[in-house]
Amino acid sequence: MAQPIADVAYWNTRTDLALERKPDHPWHAFFICNEGDWKATLKSWRRILSIHIKPEDSILDAGCAMGFLLDVLPKDYRGEYLGLDFCPKLLAYAREKHPENQFIEGNLLDMPELPLQKYDWAVIGNVKPMVLRELGEEVWEKMLANVSKCASKVLILEYDPAHKGEVL
Repeated sequence: MAQPIADVAYWNTRTDLALERKPDHPWHAFFICNEGDWKATLKSWRRILSIHIKPEDSILDAGCAMGFLLDVLPKDYRGEYLGLDFCPKLLAYAREKHPENQFIEGNLLDMPELPLQKYDWAVIGNVKPMVLRELGEEVWEKMLANVSKCASKVLILEYDPAHKGEVL
């Protein structure tokens, strides 16, 4: 059954459920997978990010949700980070968990004004398959074009331990 991924109310409800199931680490509950796949995905993301992200790189986390990317960036990362998402409840959790970082509300189809003119990286985590499935290729291409204008490089990551990361 299709999920209303463009509906803020859907994400607010999903956030509440994830926080109820696993308040100390809702990401695993949010993406509903077994513990083994979750740990393998974390390991994969850490490996991919350590290959591409330098300590001083600036990052636009496009579709940041709860700010999970900050939990898997290389330990020596100290660059400028901006999380962007359209769901206020997800952003509230991200701000609470990572108060030293900046998060703003915005939609990848209608990009808000950003603090930097150009980021070294835009990282898009687990957005592509949902958008393609629910909204179609034309919407994905528009999102990708908008994000690409804001960053020198784009890194696409998926919640799949076998995913190798896609650099554009």
